[in-house]
Amino acid sequence: MILHPVKFVNNPETSAGGEQRPLIFDFFEDASVLEIEDQFLFGSEIMVAPVYKESLREREVYLPSGFSWVNAPTQLSPLKEGRR
Repeated sequence: MILHPVKFVNNPETSAGGEQRPLIFDFFEDASVLEIEDQFLFGSEIMVAPVYKESLREREVYLPSGFSWVNAPTQLSPLKEGRR
């Protein structure tokens, strides 16, 4: 997976302090995101769901509806919304 450097240069989201933000900021109409504390958005295009335990190989992730989600490492698309 390659993150394009343009994301980090002259980006208004970065200068406004909004690069990393909780899901509720963008999906305020989705009540399910209120309970999610371990996922966040990086800019407007990347959903981050860190794995906090070294022994884990996978984790549950919530994908809000209304978007075409792609698994970045595998480029598989589209992923279905909801808990995955």
